[in-house]
Amino acid sequence: GYELEVLKGSMAILHRIDGILSEINRAELYEGCVMVEALEAFLSPFGFRRVAIEWSGDTWGEAIYVKGPR
Repeated sequence: GYELEVLKGSMAILHRIDGILSEINRAELYEGCVMVEALEAFLSPFGFRRVAIEWSGDTWGEAIYVKGPR
C-alpha cells in the first residue's frame, strides 16, 4: 500500500525509468492504500500510461505502466 510514497521518493530518477509494475486498488482495502486513480494521476505527468491490468480480486490487482504518448 506504500507504492505512491515510494514513487514520490523516486521522482529524481523517474525520467530514467521506462516501466513500472505496481499493485493497484479500486477500493480502500486498508487505511491509506493508494487508489488506482491517484497513482495514475501521479504517473501521468512523467509520461507513464497503463498498458496492462490484472485484477486479482474485486478490489485489488496489478498494473503495468510504460512511457508513451498520452
